[in-house]
Amino acid sequence: MKQVWTRLLLGGLCIAATAAAASTLEATFQQLDAEAEKALGEVLVLGAEMALLEESRTIPLNNRLEVLVSIEPSPFFRLEAVQLQVDGKTVSSYTYTLNELTALSSGGAHSLFRGELPAGRHQLVAVLLGRFPEDAEFKREVAFILVSGSGPRVMELRVESGDEKTPPGFFVKEWK
Repeated sequence: MKQVWTRLLLGGLCIAATAAAASTLEATFQQLDAEAEKALGEVLVLGAEMALLEESRTIPLNNRLEVLVSIEPSPFFRLEAVQLQVDGKTVSSYTYTLNELTALSSGGAHSLFRGELPAGRHQLVAVLLGRFPEDAEFKREVAFILVSGSGPRVMELRVESGDEKTPPGFFVKEWK
């Protein structure tokens, strides 16, 4: 009888030790997962920073141009695409997904174009394509003149919501 109790006690201790080891192992795996996730995030940030540094090295500062797109949320209009032309040539065109439109509506901005323009005077034309709730297509263009060569330029193409009777506004703003 004493042997039975001893075996039961030893068996219970083995089960308890195994459960404790499994719990410790699970916690270790969770910690390793968290550390790996953090390291991956840091690698992605460093990669983005490296890409920006490489770009700044290859594009002269005085001739650099960045064109951003931002929108004001509107239940009356859905942005579909934006196209950018410089001196009559299309340099960028982008069609937006619903997730991207959600991000833009939450205050985000999309980098439509980032590159170099030769020093001098340039005509930029931005074309906005979208839809109204009744599925009617909408197209608007805005043209502006830009003189490059005097420092980096950042231009924002801003789509401001209209209402049921007024189409959305499409404006250009230079960030200084």
